[in-house]
Amino acid sequence: MALARLERGETLRAINLGTGRGYSVREILEAARGARQGGKTHDRPA
Repeated sequence: MALARLERGETLRAINLGTGRGYSVREILEAARGARQGGKTHDRPA
């Protein structure tokens, strides 16, 4: 979806997750993959 918007010449917005810590795109994607698979991929305390 983001790639399609860029290809059309649209701009994207940065969104602050409000976690107090910056996360890379890779970290977010890995966490999402882990959540889909039912695994834990982040270092936040349970």
